[in-house]
Amino acid sequence: MKKTLVLGDVKFKFSDEGSRQYIHSHDIKEALILLIKSPETDSVVISVESIGRDNIELSLRSIRHLNATMKIFFTDYDRRFKSEYEDDANISFVDSFEELEVELNSLQFKSRKANRVYWPVTSHFYCEKHSQKHYSGLVLSLSSKGCFIHLIDLEGLNFGDQLLVTIHFKDFQFIVDAKIVRLVLNQHEDDSSGIAVEFSKVTMQTENYIQEIINEKLTGELFSLLDF
Repeated sequence: MKKTLVLGDVKFKFSDEGSRQYIHSHDIKEALILLIKSPETDSVVISVESIGRDNIELSLRSIRHLNATMKIFFTDYDRRFKSEYEDDANISFVDSFEELEVELNSLQFKSRKANRVYWPVTSHFYCEKHSQKHYSGLVLSLSSKGCFIHLIDLEGLNFGDQLLVTIHFKDFQFIVDAKIVRLVLNQHEDDSSGIAVEFSKVTMQTENYIQEIINEKLTGELFSLLDF
C-alpha cells in the first residue's frame, strides 16, 4: 500500500478509504522515526502553521537526508511562505484533501522497498566469468537490496555480470551473490565512478541484520542533525 506521512495538525480531514495509508506525526522527531520504519513512504504533507516556519528548513533537510527525491506538500501556509519555496520541483502547495489526492494520483515517484545509507565500508568481490581477478572498493551507498561500490578501474566488468561480494562492517561481514545493474565511469576519478549492484539469494536473517544496521546509523545521523 502507498503511504504518505502527515507532519503536524493539518486542518483538512483525511479519508481512510482508497489505496493509500496516511501516517500521522506531531513533530519532526516522531516523523523521522516513522519514515525510517516505512521506507516505502513516497510523500510528506507538512502543516506550516502547526510545525512553525522556524522548523521548516530543518524538517526539509532531515527528510531529504533520508530520501532526496521525496515529494513534499505544504498546507496551512501564507503567500510569503509560498513565494520562498514555489520554485522547488519537489514541493507543492495544497489547500484541501481533494487537491492532495489529485497531486498524489499524478505522482510518478517509485517508492523504495528499503532504506539506504551513505557510509563507506570496504568490499571485495570477483566476477564469475573471470574469477582469478579480484576487485576491492568502498561501498558508498548501501541498502538491504543492493549497494554502490566506488571503483576507479572498471576494466573487465559489464552490465549484467554476476559477482560474489564480501562486505566488511566493523564487527560483521557478509558474502552475497550480486548482479551489476549500472556502471558509472568518471574520468576525474571521483566518488561517482563505480558499479551499482543488486543482491540476490540474501537470507532473511542477513537482510534484517543489514537493515537494522542501516536504520541505527540513519537514526544517529538524523538525531545529530536535529541536535538531540
